Amino acid sequence: MLILSETQITSLKLDAVNLVNALDAAFQRGECDSVSGLKVQVPSIDGGFFQALPAVLTSQNRAAVKWVGVNSGRTGGPRIQASIILSDARTGEPLALLAAAGLTAIRTAAMSALAARYLMRSDVGTIGFLGCGAQAHAHLKVFTSLYPQLKFVRCFSPSSGEKFAASLRENGVDAVATQNARDVVVESDVVISSVPDLGEGQGPTFNASWIKPHSFVSMVDLGRAWIPGTQTANTRLFTDYIPQTSRLVEMGKLKFATEFVSDLYGLANAGKCDSAKDPTIFAFGGLGMCDAVVADRVFECALVTGIGSEVDMM
Repeated sequence: MLILSETQITSLKLDAVNLVNALDAAFQRGECDSVSGLKVQVPSIDGGFFQALPAVLTSQNRAAVKWVGVNSGRTGGPRIQASIILSDARTGEPLALLAAAGLTAIRTAAMSALAARYLMRSDVGTIGFLGCGAQAHAHLKVFTSLYPQLKFVRCFSPSSGEKFAASLRENGVDAVATQNARDVVVESDVVISSVPDLGEGQGPTFNASWIKPHSFVSMVDLGRAWIPGTQTANTRLFTDYIPQTSRLVEMGKLKFATEFVSDLYGLANAGKCDSAKDPTIFAFGGLGMCDAVVADRVFECALVTGIGSEVDMM
């Protein structure tokens, strides 16, 4: 089995276009070939939980499970720890163990970018960020790689918005930070919402009626910061996988939206939607199949470049 660290995976410099194309192909093969098991969650100690995201890629002869540990935040260090085990789907042999914190950010950004391929208008120029952490960085890299027409960045985060904008300006990106989330939504053609868990006693504050016609919004954060029911009647809602998202709604983890026009399996097999004048929201909770696709790409690249540590599991 090959073991790959965060540093080794980062050194591969994964190509955003290739990743999105690989995800697109997997969704086009359909649910029977690119199989996603529903998330399984169990409580841990001191208010945290563990989560497993299983998947099988039949045509690729691969299976994977992402194992995520989320602590209560009272233990110090990162709140989220993640790893992926990639296996041979026929023999069950474990092929690789991958650090998955960075891969999760890349996978999530690639999923947003794939949804944008089918739902976003082509005449976009401004991308806005509500939350300026790891997901914002990953989304900016993937979106500007696929959609170079996005030339201007607006961002909002009380703690890191100005730092994020300043770092972009240092690299030649036209970026501005604001202390008003509404400004980001109203002035952006594409909005990425990646707000961390709301603190105790805090409720959602973003109003979906701010979203202008033609805009595409990707809610990476389960829409936790958006006030439920504030979207206009003509707003179109999409997700990654309706059976799983419906379960998240039942569990109370996704409160902003409850009914969806379609998911990524449907979009990949129906083609680009008519953008019309309606605002479009992609609200999703992540999918094990996408982790499996990305892990398989990393594994194949690692074999070519010769990185990683081999461990005999027998």
